[in-house]
Amino acid sequence: TLPQFTICCMNGSAMGGGFGLVCACDYVIATKQAHATLSEVKLGVIPAVISPHVSRTIGTANCKRLFCTAENANMQTAMEIGLVHKIVDHPRDFSAAVREVAQKIQLLAPGAVGATKQVLMDCLNQPISNSLIEYTAKEYLRVRRGKECEEGMDSYKSKQRPPWVQKVIDVKESEDK
Repeated sequence: TLPQFTICCMNGSAMGGGFGLVCACDYVIATKQAHATLSEVKLGVIPAVISPHVSRTIGTANCKRLFCTAENANMQTAMEIGLVHKIVDHPRDFSAAVREVAQKIQLLAPGAVGATKQVLMDCLNQPISNSLIEYTAKEYLRVRRGKECEEGMDSYKSKQRPPWVQKVIDVKESEDK
């Protein structure tokens, strides 16, 4: 996985592999007219390659529903099942929606975001065990002892903004007016 927080702007249809790519993103913004379909079974094949990504995002029950019925999911359904996080009226609204998310992400330590994403992936579908608890404790300690955490804690103590807040995330304006 990418250590960076990824945002998908979905306009139109996401079918098959496109659906899988949407599921690979951390946050999905879609236009209300968009739709998502997994119609492989109509062609006599299965959505095997994207299955792990899709099931991780929307869960097994929703996968069975969409994989086996080839239902065309509108964005309300996509939001209900956890595929989409925000719906906008028009593609020109993407920039404002991305900017809103970027302002939240801006406040977060990038290394901590990447480490959080990695720990989540490593813990996915793992039974709670001593080795899993050990792993998460070691990861916490590794990050806690890191330079980024030291900078964050020092900034907090001195009531200053941490270094990662200084470099503003540049959000491009939507080209589709």
